[in-house]
Formats: sequence, structure tokens, C-alpha cells
Amino acid sequence: MTLHSINFSPRILYDAFGSKNIEVDSIAFAEQIKNSFDAHAKNVTLDFRDYNEDRIKILDDGVGMNEKELKENWLLVGTESKTSDEDALGGKGVGRFSLFRIANTITIITKKEGHPEYEMSLEKDTLKNLEFTKDSKIDITENKIPKHFNKNSDSGTIIILTNIKRIDFNEIFYDLHNLIQPDKKSSIPTKVHYLPKELFNEQNVMSIDEALMYAPFKCKASFVKNNLIKYHFICKIKDRILYENKNIKRLSSNFSKLDPIDLGTIDFTLYNYYFYSKYVNLLSIPQKEIQKNFLNIYQGISVYREDFKIYGHGKTDWLNLAEKRVASPSKCIDNKLSFGYVSLRRPQSDRLEEKTNREGFLKGDIYDYFKNAIELLIDEFNRDRAESISIITYGKTINKKTKNKTENKFKLIEEIVKDNLKNKKQDRPNFENNDFKNKPIDIDNTNINNHKQSKKKASNSNNQIKDIEEPKNNSNKNKQEKSAKKPRPKYSNKVIIDVSFECPESAPEKIKRIIYELQTIEHRDSKPALYAQALLLRCLIDISTQYAKKQLNLEKNKENKGKPNLLGNIKSVLNKIYRDNLLPDKKKHIKELQSFLKEDSTIEYFNGIAHDYDYRTHFKDIKEVWDKFEFYISFCIEQ
Repeated sequence: MTLHSINFSPRILYDAFGSKNIEVDSIAFAEQIKNSFDAHAKNVTLDFRDYNEDRIKILDDGVGMNEKELKENWLLVGTESKTSDEDALGGKGVGRFSLFRIANTITIITKKEGHPEYEMSLEKDTLKNLEFTKDSKIDITENKIPKHFNKNSDSGTIIILTNIKRIDFNEIFYDLHNLIQPDKKSSIPTKVHYLPKELFNEQNVMSIDEALMYAPFKCKASFVKNNLIKYHFICKIKDRILYENKNIKRLSSNFSKLDPIDLGTIDFTLYNYYFYSKYVNLLSIPQKEIQKNFLNIYQGISVYREDFKIYGHGKTDWLNLAEKRVASPSKCIDNKLSFGYVSLRRPQSDRLEEKTNREGFLKGDIYDYFKNAIELLIDEFNRDRAESISIITYGKTINKKTKNKTENKFKLIEEIVKDNLKNKKQDRPNFENNDFKNKPIDIDNTNINNHKQSKKKASNSNNQIKDIEEPKNNSNKNKQEKSAKKPRPKYSNKVIIDVSFECPESAPEKIKRIIYELQTIEHRDSKPALYAQALLLRCLIDISTQYAKKQLNLEKNKENKGKPNLLGNIKSVLNKIYRDNLLPDKKKHIKELQSFLKEDSTIEYFNGIAHDYDYRTHFKDIKEVWDKFEFYISFCIEQ
């Protein structure tokens, strides 16, 4: 018998473990972020500033490597250096080679505290010319003069990618944005940074807290083996709980039929949106913003292990929810309108093994158990969701719902909106001028289901509910009679500013009056008021900006012949707000408004509505201007 050694081609490094192993660029970067986490880095930076010069850098401030560790971690394929560490995210010893998906040359510069700086390069072209890996010789160089880590106490690793392929920055940013479990981001010790910052604009992402305000259906559950620990479903709208289910009897019975496979305690969280048109209009839900700036990133049910995402879930519909929804549209949630995640812990969950390409789990009995358990939770969620929708639509559960097709649908939601607005303090401008003592304008509050939903928060209520009368003050008859002579703003989707917008008493009288008119003047086919609304809104923005500039002691911004430069003045105030952090919770809105001001249509509005005889506008365009400027106007008039 003759013994022979096993050899393999270096091609396996850059093909089987690299460019042909993974299909998504973001996975290559995710693997390096995980490696930085395992190296106890506090910061890891993905630097794309030199992308056009054919260079990408990945830097971290972790413990770094000495020569021996660099050799073992990079030149020993399939190392098990992390498998004994329960907190480590890696384990297969091949994730580092996924960088060959991005570049043909990988250079590593690393330093461990108290050790020299070392450098090593792996080149695809060099490996390609070798027949077997035993023929490959990789130089590890000690940098006598450090290139990056100058102090003896410095530590960390820099990976430089050159000869890179074209990459999709949006894909990378969006995929990496949910790399860390949403409710654990603040507790993860490793922070991820992107350069240049303007390329990866956080302002374009709707915050999780803001987005979940509009998700009426929520569920939290936990289980271990085939034992259900808890299940809690809740339907909440405007802080009012419409439906709740904590009863686990039926679900526990179904769980007991599963195989008792131990993956440790598994936590499950699920939110689901409801975008029926009338419901959206009544509650002024920013549907398009949620779908574009939140669900585009977080949609579907993701799986996290030790707070880091397992790819192949979320947008990838691993539970076949879309297929089930086609079969029963009203009985199954839509993957695209859901945000959920499953949380796994090591070492118990290690039996649920990832594929080498990191894009999901290996199929088998253990995976089947895991998937079946999650499907049981979703089935229960679907039942509770159906009950909730019946209550939202008819005010009754499914069993008590009548078959009367003429029932007043969404009456309960109208009442919730009405009560919510009643609870808000309504500051009314004090108009003594006789010009404002005319009869209130009659408003036709018919349902308009095709009304275009504007991109804004739910503070506005462009809905179809009837007038809400101010509470009468029986203790002061004179004030009551005086108030009755004034026209009141009424709730209508034909006005520019909703009545829920509150004007402070300290605001200048002229501003109060303009806001009041924009809350009362309606644009209708029978009574066109489009240009009046457009001119008033421009006037409001102009004088509010002038008022804020004066209060903030900002220099006047003028153009030729001393004419006020409105856009320049707005930018001046916005820069002041951003620079001095005067609205720390509105940075996203500031960035959006700054971008909005650069659009041709915005510039045309400001110039055209006041100066061009043939300028034409549309109600939705004026409404969008208000939506973008609402927070800005609030700030200006409160100075």
C-alpha cells in the first residue's frame, strides 16, 4: 500500500471561499466586522474614501496579532481558534477569504500591544499561478518603521483591499445597517463607522422607534425545546390597546408536539403593519416613508446569534410567507410589511449550523425543528391579527361581527383620532379684528380614500372626521359668546395646515393670522383657493425665517439690489440649528429639508408663486412644502 498526501489548488481560497462562495458583497464586510468584534475592538471603520483610487480600508482597534497569530489566523485554512470561545462569532476559519469577493489583493497590517507591526499580502494572481498550496510561500514582514501603529502600546488591524471590483454602496449600507440585533445596538461594545459619512447617510434611515409607532400589531414570545415559555400579542393604536392575548394554552399544546431539540432559550419578536387606505388616511400614517426608509432595510423576520445577523433571512422569505399569503391573503402576514427577529445564544444554538457562505442554516432535523417552531408562532400571530383587524374595522371581534355591509367601517379609529385630538391643548390666536368675525366656512367632510399620503409624522391628521367643538366655558358667558363669533379651524384634507398644529401665544400676530388662514382656507373645485394657499405658505416661511434670524442675531443674507434672499436666509437658519444642535431630535428632518431646498421644483415654487405670471402649482406640491417645513416653522415662531 502506498500512502499519498492530500493537496488542493490555491484556487479554493479565492473561488470556493471567496468570489464564488458568497453572492452578496455585504457579507464580506460583515465577516470582518465580526472578526473585529472577536478581537475586542471598540471601533471598526469601513473607509471607502479612496475607492476611486482602487483602495478600500477596514480598520479596527482590537487586540491585533503577533507574527504567530497572523500565520495561524490567515495562513491556516479552517482554523478552530474561535470554537472554544463561547462569545466568538466566527468558527469555520474561512470567512476572511470572502474578501476575495471584493478585491484581488488583500493586505493585512496588524500589531499586538508590546509587539512589532507586521504586514502580509495575499494576491489572487500569485495564487492563480501556483499548482498546489504547498508551493505557496507568503511573506510576513516586520515593519521596522511602523506604517500605522507608532506606539508600543498601540494595537489593532488594518486590511487594505486593492484591485477591487465595482460594488453597490447602497446594498452594503442597507445590509450592514441591520447587522446587529435592533434592540442590542446600544449595548454592543464594537461600533461600526463608515467613511465618507455623506456616502452612508444615516439621515435617510427612519429610526426604529419612530417606525414602530405606526405598527399596530406586536408580539413577543420565548420557548425552549418544545416548551412555550411565553406568548404576548397586543394591538395598540394611539396608546389605546384594542386587543391583547396572553393565553398560551392552545399554542403550548401545539409546541408540545415538536421534537424536544435543545437550542437554548429562543426569543421571538414580531411587528406587522396595516396599510389599508382609509386606515392610513385616518391616522396620517407616513406609509411611503416607512416602506422606503425602514422596511426597505428591516423587512421580514431576521435571525440573530449573539446579537449579529445570520444572513439568508429577513428580506429573504425563508418562511415562505409570500406563498402562504397568496393562498390566504387575509389570513397571513406579508413578509414585506413585517419587521421581526429571532434571537439565538451560544453555545446551545451552535447545533443550528450556518452554511459556509453564511447565507442561512444547513438543512436537517435541527433546522426543521427551528423553522416549525417559528411557524407555530406566526400562525398564532395571524389569528390574533385577524381578530384585531375585525376590531379595527368593525369595532367587534370576528365572532361578534355582523354581516351588515353598510356598517360604518373604522368608526372606532375615527373615535380614537377624535379623542386623541381632544386631549391636545388647542392654542387659538386671539383675533379682535372684525375681518375675522365672519361666518365659518362650511366644510364637506366626505371620505376621500384616494387622497395622497404625505411624507410626515403622525402629528398631523388629514382625515375625514367631523368638526371637534371646543369645550364650552360655562363660568364665563362673555368669553363663550365672543369665541362663538370667530371662525374656527376645522379638520379637512383640503387645507394646508391641519388644526392640530399649535401656534404659540408668543408668536407675532401676523404669523398667527397667516397660520389661522392656512388652517381654514380650503381648495375645492367649486371654490378654488390654490394660489391663495401657495402665496400664504410662502409668506409664512418668509416672515417666520426673518423673525428667527432676528431672534438668533443672524446677519442678513442679501442678493443683488438689496432684495432679501429667501432661500439663503432659510439655509442660514438651518445651518444655525444644525451647527448649534438646537433641535437634536430633528437632524434627519434638517437634512431632508436641506436636500429639498436643492430640488428644482422647490426653487421654482419659491420664485414662481410670487414672481412668474405663468407659474402653475398643485395642491399636493404645496402640501409637500408644508410637510417639509413644519418642524422648521415651529422652531422659528417659538423663538
